[in-house]
Amino acid sequence: GVIPESPAEMAGFHAGDRITAINERSFTDDFVDYSTVLMAGALSPEGKPVEFTVRRTDGRTEKIHAVSEMKAGGTTGLRSFGLESASTMQVDPAIAEDPNAAEKLFDFTGLRPGDVVRAVDGHAVTASWEMDALVRKMVKPTVDLTVLRKSRGEDSAKPVTVTFPLESNVLYPDFEKVEDLANIYSMVPRLKVLAASPPQTASGLITRFVRWIKGDVFGRKTASPPAEKGFETGDIIIKLGDVENPTYLEMRDITKAHKDKSLTVEVLRKKGTGLKKEGASSAVPGDTPDTEDSLVRVSFQVTPRAASPRSDRVILGIAPGFDLKHAVSAATIAAPAMGPLTIPRGAEITRVADQPVHSFYDVVKILEQSAGKKVNIDYRLGTQDGSSATLSIPAGEPSLHMWSELAKPLPLEIMKEKVQTHNPLEAVSMGARKTWYFVATTYMTLKGLITREVPTSALSGPVGIISISYQVAKQSFPEFLYFMGLISACIAVMNLLPIPVVDGGVIVFLIIEKIKGSPIPEKIQATVTYIGLAFLLGLFLYITYNDILRILFGS
Repeated sequence: GVIPESPAEMAGFHAGDRITAINERSFTDDFVDYSTVLMAGALSPEGKPVEFTVRRTDGRTEKIHAVSEMKAGGTTGLRSFGLESASTMQVDPAIAEDPNAAEKLFDFTGLRPGDVVRAVDGHAVTASWEMDALVRKMVKPTVDLTVLRKSRGEDSAKPVTVTFPLESNVLYPDFEKVEDLANIYSMVPRLKVLAASPPQTASGLITRFVRWIKGDVFGRKTASPPAEKGFETGDIIIKLGDVENPTYLEMRDITKAHKDKSLTVEVLRKKGTGLKKEGASSAVPGDTPDTEDSLVRVSFQVTPRAASPRSDRVILGIAPGFDLKHAVSAATIAAPAMGPLTIPRGAEITRVADQPVHSFYDVVKILEQSAGKKVNIDYRLGTQDGSSATLSIPAGEPSLHMWSELAKPLPLEIMKEKVQTHNPLEAVSMGARKTWYFVATTYMTLKGLITREVPTSALSGPVGIISISYQVAKQSFPEFLYFMGLISACIAVMNLLPIPVVDGGVIVFLIIEKIKGSPIPEKIQATVTYIGLAFLLGLFLYITYNDILRILFGS
């Protein structure tokens, strides 16, 4: 995959390209693993281009030069090219090793381990990036995936259709901009809550840490904590503070301004759920009153809080999405190649090009068929008489600035290739090359820490190693050995650093004694050793703090 507006896209990368060498080097033959791509982005000199040898899907080989950059809004603090790893078209067969996990997967998605995706809404796909490209352009409630499934006792796989809900992102992915607001021909739908979590408290964080220890480390099942009063999944946000029908960017600004302060929220919610309703029942435009789809206005207070102790990002504890079920525009924004659209905030769109509409799905369908034309958009605001606005739609590519994804995770198997030799000497050579790579990247990381090109927040310690080791061990024994080799190489490098207490510091003492011709005074040795010990203890505490933050906040 290639992130829009990223250095990789600007350099000419395409989804499906195979990287065969980086700076004319590969691990073996034309094989380069994805971790090498990540390291090249994070550890290459700032501003210096990296040369990639790329084989296109048509077999052509090309040279591409790209400069790694910091992703806008990224949480890792590391530079990258904007390249994403590839997946196969098969649902991870390893899930079948846990019968409970396989059953949960089927109950939640309708998929079985080993299913192979072959079509999206009838369009044949052979690669994960082809499927992603099709899904991203869709603005519809659901999508049908055709998968090949091999049942027990059967020799051949049979096609099965699985329906997945779709969700559109409130932000359009953009490597260079944090806030690229998604829109439908300049119209921004209202915000909807896709998922809600209770605000974090001290006791809640402790509970979450204990749940991680039990679940991730020891593999024990733990019950989810009860949800606190506030947002609920499916809520449509109609007021935040003093702003009616806020866009995502407005929600971000309002949330930040109310950090650790009470904020009044009004939402539209289905009858019979959640909090006691306040005010009169108010059906949403387009819904039929007194049905299960009727929504009522609910008001409550929330307190926005920092995402993590060292983050300046303030959150409400919700995953926002768009309310596409109702054709109500929260706002309109300037869109390229189109004239301004003057539709008031909160207006319900009733007709487009003289055709009635009931949802944004209807709006998109009609507008996509009107390329190169001027269309009238009729709307009404509350009890006011209907009005209309004119929209000039450019010819060619639809001006649909949306990015859709499957609302349920599709656990496809990561694309892997076995690098193997039957020659023992060649095997030792390959192992030595990979070990040298581990050692070199460790030293490059240390250099990046000194030059501040690599943030200290990227460091991980014993707690993080325990967590990752458990996850890797669940995948396969060879991958666990590989990970242990990586850890061993990193520890070897750290052990040889000229720091008192570790072996590297002892070697420095011995060299000084050899040059000096006499032992170093015991007081000096003791003082330097205590300083080194204090440094290592401080580093240990800091990286442990990093690990705990990742566990509690995912940052």
